[in-house]
Formats: sequence, structure tokens, C-alpha cells
Amino acid sequence: MKKIVLIFMFTFLFASCSEESNTNSGSSSSTITCNRGTYECKTKNDGTETSRYCEDGLHWSTEICYDGCNESTGRCYGDEGQDDPHGDSTCLVEGAFQCSGNISQKCLDSRWINFQQCNNGCNSATGKCSEDGDTEPDSDTGNTGTTACELDAAYATSDAEAYFAFKGMGEINSRNVQSPSWANMVTATLVGVEGKDLDYADSYSFFMPTTIQGSNAIMLQAMGDPNMSSGRFTAAALAIVPIEYIDFMKENETDHLDQAPIVQIIEFAYSADDAYGKQCILAANKVDETGQIALGKMQICYDKNEEFAVGETFKLSMAAELTVGEALVDFYQDVESVDDLCSCYNMDTEEDVDCADIDWW
Repeated sequence: MKKIVLIFMFTFLFASCSEESNTNSGSSSSTITCNRGTYECKTKNDGTETSRYCEDGLHWSTEICYDGCNESTGRCYGDEGQDDPHGDSTCLVEGAFQCSGNISQKCLDSRWINFQQCNNGCNSATGKCSEDGDTEPDSDTGNTGTTACELDAAYATSDAEAYFAFKGMGEINSRNVQSPSWANMVTATLVGVEGKDLDYADSYSFFMPTTIQGSNAIMLQAMGDPNMSSGRFTAAALAIVPIEYIDFMKENETDHLDQAPIVQIIEFAYSADDAYGKQCILAANKVDETGQIALGKMQICYDKNEEFAVGETFKLSMAAELTVGEALVDFYQDVESVDDLCSCYNMDTEEDVDCADIDWW
């Protein structure tokens, strides 16, 4: 399989992500929050009315309103006066799924939350919605042999000493959304980054469009081990797939490439007290001897996508080998020491500040 040359020089990718996510507020904080326990109405791009419920202070669960959404309550018409689906029902296995009629529910904070209204039925074996055209969903992928493309777990594994792997699917969010729809994730794992090896919670992983050197792309953000009370994310994984990579796959009638997306692993934290933020690069793509091909692999199921626009579903299985530790100093241009891998800034003014002024890291 022919490989595609990387289209960028490695930089602080998260800086551009923060800039995009901050356009809706006066603060430069990249933290995404909502008022836990509240409802609101939201209309999707196709005109579908939905009711969103803030589950954990960070993300929303969404219910399709077939009879419209009441703007005054944020609830679907027909739901008011009924038992609150987010109230008394308890569950034991965090992250588990179950079916409740035609609704897929997820266990969050020991409560069953309405995760998704199923248009094509809910599979009792997985607790998740069947996809359009599915007949017997696979417990691992949510896809079946009747769909044109299934995500293959083999693309989310690696024998490398350090790697980031992901397999899952999710709605492409608007780049300015404050509370994104998270990905339905099968796996996301970071290996070989000292002190940061972890499995990611799917409630903190999501897709959104971005640009990189003028080229359109889709970006996965997987927020590893978040501590919202302290405003700290231990290891945030950013994986960018330029649309031209996908165009190449289509032209060659394949759904995979023998190279990885553009990946960077960072740790970042912020303090509301002094409005300072700090981020440090922990790892980045490992490249071949030419310095132009990111080592790894990826598979993208694009059979149900038209333009990879906001609201469409993005399906990705990938593994990226990583450069870590002191090797990053040689990897990046204009980096002379590990200290140069960190940057500090004022979240209100977006101006750089001296990291020595931050004593809470």
C-alpha cells in the first residue's frame, strides 16, 4: 500500500484546538462543562429536535424528540410529568449498556442514563443501538456483515513499545460546540508513556472537524484520566486524519492505510484562580527513516459518509507508534531540552507566560 507523506511539521497541535474551542466565550479555558442535571433542546443539522441532559458536568446524553422539544423545560413533549429517566434507577457496572425498549441506556455515576434513541432497534446482547441495515449487531463493533464496512480490532493493536490505539465511532461535532456528543468507543489505550499508561473513558472522547496547514481534517480528542475538580487531564490524545487521506483511500478502493494518523499526547491543566494554563507534550508520532511517514496503521469506514460534515458519523480504528521521553528533543525542531516541550499561557488573554510563575503544576 502506498503511503501518504505527512502534511505538517510537528507543532503544538492543541494550541489550535484551544483557539477554535474558545470562540464561544471570553475565557480561553479549553474545559467543556455544563450544569449537571439540566435539560436543553437542541436541533440537529437535519432538523431533528432533541433533548439533551447534562449527566456529569461535562457531557450530554441526547434523546430524539419525535413530538418536538419543549423549549421552556428542555424536555421532549410527552416526557414531562413522567418518571425522570435519569432519576431512581441504579446500576452497578460503570460504563455498561442495556436496552430499555427502543432506548440504549448507559451506566454513569451508578445511574442508568438514556444514551441514545434507537431508530433501528436496540440489541439486547450489547445494550446498544443497531445501525441502519444491521440485523445481528456484533458485540464488539456494533456492525454486522450486512454493512459495507466493519471496524477491525486488528487496526487498534500494536507490538511497539510505545503507542496510542483507538477503535470506535461517534458523531462529528461542531468545532465550537461547548458540550460535544462523545464517541461510542470500543477501546482507547496509551502504552509506553512513563507514568501515563491508561485506558480512556469513552465519555471523554469525541470527534470534531479541524484544519491543518489549510487542509480539512477530522480530529479525535480522547481526554485521559480527567480530574475536573483540579482542571487537569493526565494524558490527552489528539489524533488528526486529513480528509485527503480519506480521499486517497476512496481513490484506491480501500478502507485502510499502512500509516498512522497525526498523533500527539499532551498533559494539560488550568487554574481558575489565576487563569493560567500549562500544557506539555508527552509523546508524538514515531516516523520512518525519511521523517515523513507516521508509523502505524488506520482503518476508516466511510461508506455512510458523504462529506464528513458535522452531524455525520466518523468510524476509526487506528494504532500509532510513539516517540517519547528524551527522544522528543531530537524529534522537534527548535527544542533544546525537555522543558521546551511545555508552554504556559494566560487563558483570558491567550498571551504566553513564564512557566516559572506557575507553582501548582
